[in-house]
Amino acid sequence: DVSAAPWMGREVVPRGLFSSLDEAYTSLAAATLVADASGLSASPLPQAPLERQEILLQRVRTAPGQGLAEKDLAAIVQHGEADNLNGTRWRDDVRFLLRDGTVYRRSEMPPDQLDVAASRRLEPEQWGRWRSNGTRYEMQDADDPGRPSGWQPVPHRAVKPWPAGTRLEGSFSRASFTGSLVLGGRSSSETFRFLPNGRFERIFSATSSTGTLAATMNNTVISGSSHADGQGSSAVGGGSVGNGPAGGGGGTVGAVSSRRADDGASRRGRYQLGGFVLQLDYDDGHQERLLSFPVDDQRQTVFVGDGSLTRDAKN
Repeated sequence: DVSAAPWMGREVVPRGLFSSLDEAYTSLAAATLVADASGLSASPLPQAPLERQEILLQRVRTAPGQGLAEKDLAAIVQHGEADNLNGTRWRDDVRFLLRDGTVYRRSEMPPDQLDVAASRRLEPEQWGRWRSNGTRYEMQDADDPGRPSGWQPVPHRAVKPWPAGTRLEGSFSRASFTGSLVLGGRSSSETFRFLPNGRFERIFSATSSTGTLAATMNNTVISGSSHADGQGSSAVGGGSVGNGPAGGGGGTVGAVSSRRADDGASRRGRYQLGGFVLQLDYDDGHQERLLSFPVDDQRQTVFVGDGSLTRDAKN
């Protein structure tokens, strides 16, 4: 019953009495934080192998220019493929290859902001080894404790940085669908619209709905949609709930709601491209630096943040 905000980015050790325990979680009564955990020891009871939780990105991110030095970066490599498990989406795998033969595979920030020392200490499972015979790459991943696996060929290829001062013109988008038509799901899209005068706009859209199973069995249809761009944001939700199976009688209850908020200043502003960085200076005053590079020489696909975006056909 307390806020965890002050502990964001910190490792904490709780002390308490078990009140319930199952395979997913435990509940503690009279829980407090242990200020000094140096005297604790691991339980001698048999344990399942530990799984390392992914740490917050901010713990391995440093100030621009204070991270991985350009002289230590051999290449950035990328591979993308469709993922049709529980929906449809495109997944990119981007890795930083260091000249010392190591590879970092959690590349969600520009390389000049990766705190290499902190990352090696806090997330050893994200590090491995790489080698190349001139035509393809082979990599050696690590497990959660950081132990190396065998060498495996990978389909990745090296990408090029943006020339300083690059300008783009047009809209680039990516879309995904999570769920199924039977059980219901959510579709979403993200678009970056770049102007040659250095301005940009980010556009988000999402729609969710119950599937055919709920509609058929329970006469239930629930849906919602949201949209946000440089002009503002809006959301609409609604649906109807019946009584029992289709045709089974009873009444229905329906509801529709909508709202609109903000002026869109947090989704528009000026951009700069150079190296492997897209810097976004928003009209509301905040700044963002994202990993970015052209995926192909014609710049029909560009990588921004954590995935590829494809130039809209109308462009």
